Amino acid sequence: MPSQLQIAKNILKGIEEREFIKIGKTRCKNEDQTKQFLIIPFMDLLGYSYMDLIPEYDAGYDGKKGKRVDFAIKLGKKEPEIIIECKKYGVNLDKHTDQLNEYFENTSNSKIGILTNGFEYRFYASRDKHPMMHDNPFFTFEIGDDDMSSIKDLARYHKSFIDVNSIVEEANEIIFLRQFNEAMFLELSNPSRDFVKNIYDKMGLGSRMTSDMEIKIGEMINVQSFKDATDRMVAELAAKGSGIVTTKEELHAYNIIRTLIVQSREISSERIAYQDRKRVFSIVVDNNQRKNICDIVINKKGKSISVGSFKTSFKNVDDLVKLKKKLIDRALTHI
Repeated sequence: MPSQLQIAKNILKGIEEREFIKIGKTRCKNEDQTKQFLIIPFMDLLGYSYMDLIPEYDAGYDGKKGKRVDFAIKLGKKEPEIIIECKKYGVNLDKHTDQLNEYFENTSNSKIGILTNGFEYRFYASRDKHPMMHDNPFFTFEIGDDDMSSIKDLARYHKSFIDVNSIVEEANEIIFLRQFNEAMFLELSNPSRDFVKNIYDKMGLGSRMTSDMEIKIGEMINVQSFKDATDRMVAELAAKGSGIVTTKEELHAYNIIRTLIVQSREISSERIAYQDRKRVFSIVVDNNQRKNICDIVINKKGKSISVGSFKTSFKNVDDLVKLKKKLIDRALTHI
């Protein structure tokens, strides 16, 4: 069986050879032509022959018969696990997410939904409570994107390599972290009264918060106050007397990894700590160097993470989420 990297290289070569963008502009004037000349050949690169793609699969909803999703893929199961809704080349996909969601809800076993116009492929995942689909895609691929990390992500959907349950689990983790970051941003950019009152209570003034005081504190919650608080946290968390300053990127990675590990519910967040040394940032159990979970190196050359003997580079939150199982398994060996 070829490796994920080899599959990725084959996909990239196939995309370059088939000239999808040129064909899209010259031969795809409607949805059927887009399916024929772009989408079916693209799925072929992912290992799915025309026989794997069940056309016009019944996905009626609200008592409406005749509603059919363009393609369904069963992956050896009785019911489809992947459904694909196709639009004409170049069409804005933003207006068609609801349609895919309605089809998704009415194909009882579907776990991955793909919305595409032959140029852009948006991948959606089922929520924890099926058959609801997340409103936003967890992965998007555009023809012409030759970044190998994106191609490797795409290779995970190859017929010979795909693990639907693993993909959906990771997708939910990615979306959870995105929603957390968005909620944090919204709360800090427009503080709620509860947030303001919590700060007031911690100020220890001892009196009831007046409306004038609420307004005053609200105005003080700004970018500068966030920076002051963050700088103080970084300074206090730095190793005393070592001359080492823990960076925001390192703390961000630590918080993400800690969040992923504690979701196993077999280890509490209080036991996950970090140790910052001159050349490496380590995440450990019980603040014990011998109970190492992973080592992170962030420098001018890039970012890398080592989990035991496994080492890889990473760029963002999504890359760390993909290591969830390795991180949890490694942490659990120390408890």
